[in-house]
Amino acid sequence: IRSWSSELDEMKDCSLAQLFWSCFVIAYAVAVNSTIVTSAASDGALPLQVNVFVDDSGALKYAVLAGDHQIINPSSLGLLLAGDANLGEDVEIVAETDPKEVQKTYRKMGTHPVAHSHYVEVTYTVHHIPSGLRYYIDFRRFLDESTGIAFRYRIQQTPKEPLSTTTGPFLMKEGMSESMIIKADMSEFLVNFTEADRAWYFERADGMLYDEMMTSTGEWRKTGPQNLRTRQRGNKNRYGLPLLIEDSTWSVPYPYRMIAEAALFDSDGFHLVALPDGDRAGFRAEFAHSYWRRIPSLRMRMPLTTSWRVILLAKNLNHLINSDLITHLSPSPEERNPGLFNFKNATDGPPDFPDYIKPGRSVWNWYMDREVSRITAEEEMEYIEAADKMGFEYATIDNGWQRWKPRSTINRVAAFARQNGMGILVWKYRKAIDDARNDYESLRTFLDYVKETGAAGVKFDFFVSELRETVEFEELVMREAAKRELLVNLHGVQKPTGETRTYPNQITREAILGMEINKISPNKIPPWHSAALTFTRFPLGPADYTPVVIQNSTRRGPTTQVHQVALLVTFTSPLQTIAESPTFLLRQKYNDIVRDIPTVWDETRAVPPSVIGSLTVLARRKDDTWFLGIVSGRMETRTIRSIPLGFLDRSKSYTATFLFTKTLRGETEEDVAVNKVARFRYKRLTNVRLWGERTKGDGLVTIFKPTDARDIS
Repeated sequence: IRSWSSELDEMKDCSLAQLFWSCFVIAYAVAVNSTIVTSAASDGALPLQVNVFVDDSGALKYAVLAGDHQIINPSSLGLLLAGDANLGEDVEIVAETDPKEVQKTYRKMGTHPVAHSHYVEVTYTVHHIPSGLRYYIDFRRFLDESTGIAFRYRIQQTPKEPLSTTTGPFLMKEGMSESMIIKADMSEFLVNFTEADRAWYFERADGMLYDEMMTSTGEWRKTGPQNLRTRQRGNKNRYGLPLLIEDSTWSVPYPYRMIAEAALFDSDGFHLVALPDGDRAGFRAEFAHSYWRRIPSLRMRMPLTTSWRVILLAKNLNHLINSDLITHLSPSPEERNPGLFNFKNATDGPPDFPDYIKPGRSVWNWYMDREVSRITAEEEMEYIEAADKMGFEYATIDNGWQRWKPRSTINRVAAFARQNGMGILVWKYRKAIDDARNDYESLRTFLDYVKETGAAGVKFDFFVSELRETVEFEELVMREAAKRELLVNLHGVQKPTGETRTYPNQITREAILGMEINKISPNKIPPWHSAALTFTRFPLGPADYTPVVIQNSTRRGPTTQVHQVALLVTFTSPLQTIAESPTFLLRQKYNDIVRDIPTVWDETRAVPPSVIGSLTVLARRKDDTWFLGIVSGRMETRTIRSIPLGFLDRSKSYTATFLFTKTLRGETEEDVAVNKVARFRYKRLTNVRLWGERTKGDGLVTIFKPTDARDIS
């Protein structure tokens, strides 16, 4: 056994990868075979260690530490196969690769335009002694701001004599191919919870428990982590992803620890089961089929690769909202589908998106009071005309357009939109084209038709499943749409796992409890939900929340008009579907503010005094203009003493435009004001009044546009 210091002495001339991920055998407590993986973060954070080992019972485990702070306690690894072959028990680690350092840069849309991926990877070869099966576990440690740990399982080889018991074999022949039958995921995330920890999770209070798990929709709430295992309502101790643990003292190396999933293809997605307190406190991964119950196992084609199990770590809220960890782990377009996307050369960074993949705002007639059977092409064109005056780029034509006569009417609407510089996305019920006959001929025929109409894309709805078959169909939809250069917006769908990197034509997806629910059940969404989302749901990727409900105060729920407009700044979606009528917006004194807010950003910063669920303060830059969005999660009048404006360039002078609630009386009377300051010179905002009056959560929007380059320092 060699000491850590002597190991470092010998590594003085080694590669950066070896330094960041140096592996050697040590005596680890009860370990029989132990490998430690250590990396020193380049952003000043404490070195992060990942220990992968076999304990004295023959169980495969891992642990994660930052300095002397335990992030993940020794936790089980492995898959349970049919025949009760537990690949995490009675095993030995027979090989490990040299650490491999990888750096990649790629385009993205949302919080910033370019993502920089920097990680070190080690692969372990594990021998399951009873079956003779050898499989691999890939571990990645990410560096810089997108910090975290991820691991996945790969099975490339099958045993010479498949294990067979009374419960059946774990291999099944399917024509010329083989499939592995998997009963359960044995991966654990065991944590030393403290009294200062808070768990953020989402929950449906309307009895839609299956939708909660399979469409990642629910109201965000917080509790002590120890309460998660004893929840008596809803899905009890099962929780959808992501799940965020926050240290409320912010005194540990990584106060924000999020469990998530990345690169979900060819498999069930997974959620979490909260485990008992004590030595087993934490979570275990559970495949979607286990929740479905009618399906006893997951069948994956060989060779198989699971999705990544992800532990996203953040030192502060700014790192949390800017993390690209989920898309880092998803394969690039060329890795998954060579030649599918025609990226363009760019002088300012990595190749840029194809011309048809463009961000923008979308008008959406569905949210207003109308019946599907009565929607007309003329009404949609009136919406498009008004949306054009608002500067919108798209129109989403929801359910009802299929009834138009003649069938070519949709072509006329698409042409009218193009004349106004806009594109349309047409809605389609998923089950209408989810038919495997003739190699999904119905899907291909429909997409051919959409392309012929001149539409820009499709909004597919009601997937409501995270089972392997649905996940595979979603990928087929994105791939076939990309072949025809069509955008895709997925609704009624599970959490994002980095699909926007692999299929950048997927411009957004739902997987969020958004304003749509308030049309179905008025006043359902509380303000703390939208004040939490920026830091809970959105680190996974864009979400089609459909914000900006103004004229119908019941559907707007307990939020002010300014709160709704501020969501355009605090929420990320390259395709931002606006719920409000553009005709109504044109009549508002703040229509210029709505018109000016973009959907993709050059820079994003979380600003003090942001607190999850209580107050979101976000500063975002587009070119040289800064947008400040504030969302209050409290239904009370409050004064924010100070909001620093350190993001502004002190060498420039700005024109500041403020949108705020001037007064609030009861639930219906709001006085909204717009105020401009011609030469704004301040370093901070002070005594910011946010109204509430026990009825609503308020907000603030400020736009800072540079006026000249005079030195005002």
